[in-house]
Amino acid sequence: MVLRSFLLLLLLLMFRPISSFLSHRPPTRRMASVSRRYSRQVFIQQNKEIGELANRGDWRGLLDYAEDKSSSFNDVNWATTFSKLGRFGRNANVVRQIVRDARFSPLLSDLEENIGKFDSRALANIVHALGGMGVRSDKIVRFVEDNAERILAKAEPQAMANIAYAFAKLEFKASRYFKALNRENIVDELVNGTPQEIANTIWAMATLGEEAGTLAREINTVETSRKIVKERPQAIVNTIWAMATLGEEAGTLA
Repeated sequence: MVLRSFLLLLLLLMFRPISSFLSHRPPTRRMASVSRRYSRQVFIQQNKEIGELANRGDWRGLLDYAEDKSSSFNDVNWATTFSKLGRFGRNANVVRQIVRDARFSPLLSDLEENIGKFDSRALANIVHALGGMGVRSDKIVRFVEDNAERILAKAEPQAMANIAYAFAKLEFKASRYFKALNRENIVDELVNGTPQEIANTIWAMATLGEEAGTLAREINTVETSRKIVKERPQAIVNTIWAMATLGEEAGTLA
């Protein structure tokens, strides 16, 4: 009986298709990143062409270019495109035309899908540009808010200030971002920046009613206040207003 069962099992194995012994798990597909599919020279050339269109004031051409080339953009190309579009923000009528253009919304959606791949500088430039244009992308601002600590740990003072300023312009209460920004180690890095960057940051925190005690105390030190008073009058006025709004002393600036 045992021998008979063994022979039946052996026959089944002999006639079983080879494919049945192989794993049926589908092969893993690894999507090659843009940076691997294109050479550095391609990104440099694209940045050059983006700049040329912006310098001519051709925002329609810039949207056309981005629509055609965005699949080959790296983070710098994305940041440059939106920074250049953001500079048209000085003309409210032009900005309205850009935002209402049929190509802008799909471009913004494409940007949102790629936002997790950007470094702190590129991300800050994009957020700053959107703030200047008055364009709020919930997906992007939420990404920054959710990843605040990681972004700030690698950010330069300009990036810190640009994000803070944009959030204030967009009236977005990014409490997690500003809480992280007000930490001593981050403030120590921020005050190594320019007076304008310091002024913009404290102004943003005051505008949104965010806690800024650590930064305010640093601004009130002799060293930092001397740095600020050498800046343009508007930066000094904004800093004093922010300190007063926050209920912080600003004696060294007065």
